[in-house]
Amino acid sequence: MKRYCIQILFLIGFICYGCSNDAIEEVTDDDDEIAVTPSFTVFGENDTSFFQFDFDGDLLTGETTNLTATLGIPTNIFQTQQVQDQLTLYTFGQGDFSAYKFNPITATNQVFENFYNVSIERTVVWILNSENEFLLVNFSPAGSDILTTLILPNGGGTEEELLLLENVEASFEPIFRENRLIAPYQDTEGNFGVVIVNVAERVILANFTFDNLMPGIVFNEEGNIVFILTRTGEQSRYEVIDFNSLEVVDEGNFSLNRTFLPGPLDGGQIIANRLFYTNPFAQPAPVDFGPAILDLSNSENQIIDLFPFVRTIEMETQNDLRVTEVMYDSATGNFIVPYSLEPGLDTSNGGVLVISEEEELLQNINLQFRPSFLLR
Repeated sequence: MKRYCIQILFLIGFICYGCSNDAIEEVTDDDDEIAVTPSFTVFGENDTSFFQFDFDGDLLTGETTNLTATLGIPTNIFQTQQVQDQLTLYTFGQGDFSAYKFNPITATNQVFENFYNVSIERTVVWILNSENEFLLVNFSPAGSDILTTLILPNGGGTEEELLLLENVEASFEPIFRENRLIAPYQDTEGNFGVVIVNVAERVILANFTFDNLMPGIVFNEEGNIVFILTRTGEQSRYEVIDFNSLEVVDEGNFSLNRTFLPGPLDGGQIIANRLFYTNPFAQPAPVDFGPAILDLSNSENQIIDLFPFVRTIEMETQNDLRVTEVMYDSATGNFIVPYSLEPGLDTSNGGVLVISEEEELLQNINLQFRPSFLLR
């Protein structure tokens, strides 16, 4: 999805109603046992509004909220970031970044209009935020190989620029987690690494280097950092880094007939030494990507077959289906797979599939908008 060093593409651009059980297609197994269904929150939009859909897996009911009508959130969102329970939704227009910091639990929203104006002095590559500050990872001065982070307080005030590294050829999508900026990169000699910064203290804590192996980044159930290191023709391996001490606490090799680009793995998490990730399908294929599970202990790789479900929905709706995200729910052991319908001319513009590890379709929940991302 958005890994190589590319400057952010500057994209210039009903109130609450309930979703009844009529919108939910429930599937049970041969023993007539109702499958456990996860609860989740998904966001998306139609041509006029931005929506939140909250689904209760116990009651099998959902509620849709029009966030444009209730909180004024626009539809021209080009990037989202979650920090704990807070979502930040970014927009860009006429040279300025704006942000909407939204708490979907309390339904409160802070608006930061035009908090940064594009400058010819630096090349902004990535934009993200902590709880109280915006973080712009950029090359400064523009066109140089000096990677820095511009730190802007939420409410205005003095901006700071923190040097990350010199001799950087490419910057890949960074992660913010518990006051730490985790920023993968490639240096001017072609080697890959990850620099970790304590944003609150403005201190560089570590710089991990991996030669020519590309570091995918994921977290395990203990909250530790796991580097998934791959490259075509090279032995794949992983390193588990204690989040607090930043020491290597586990490592190993695995075999997989694919590589991961540097940066956060889409839909990635590690549970009991199994890597849940998003697998891209070779095109042409019915969908672009879907869920997969890699057992790091024995290299067994399971790719969930979405194709039968996709074909059925496309035949029923006479629309093309596009998967928009994949998330594994560890509480129920099922995958949550939002999708949109293209061109979406019927009464339903999308939905959410709930699929078990055994590749059973448990739920197909219809939505009146095109879902784009899930609350983690």
